[in-house]
Amino acid sequence: STQIDCWSDGLGYVSRLFTPAVITDSWVEDRIKPREMLFLYCDAYGIPQPPEDRGHDVADGRRYVAEVRRERVEEQSGKDFSKDPITYFVDQAKYFLFPNHHPFWGEGSPRWFNFKPMGRDPDASVMEFRTLLPIPKSGVVPPPPEPFHLKLGERMKDKAPASFGRS
Repeated sequence: STQIDCWSDGLGYVSRLFTPAVITDSWVEDRIKPREMLFLYCDAYGIPQPPEDRGHDVADGRRYVAEVRRERVEEQSGKDFSKDPITYFVDQAKYFLFPNHHPFWGEGSPRWFNFKPMGRDPDASVMEFRTLLPIPKSGVVPPPPEPFHLKLGERMKDKAPASFGRS
């Protein structure tokens, strides 16, 4: 379901990746009902399971996830996000900025990553990955967390803080 675009703006090339979320992939859509897909998504992203009357079609499942995320971000930041579209809270839109910076748009995937060379070795690089949180409504920004490093074969979920990647 991911769409990838690449075009020239006359000065260089622009690359964009867009992945709609809280939808069933086309290769399993005949076997997984929208509500089942919503339960799996909520479980994977730490979102409360929907009440019985929610998520029986894809549009309502997406609305449910967007509502939960919007409420969380509004509570954390003290800002009104009621005019932002569902896609801002649910989908993943990633841009590529030369040479190796990859920001994501919206609260659906509030992160960015960057690849940096390791010395002069063309077969090695360092991937820097950051999850972004809203500025608290108090305006007091917490100190940055300690970075952690993964070696080949290690899993991020085994080394990251418990709150890492939860929306």
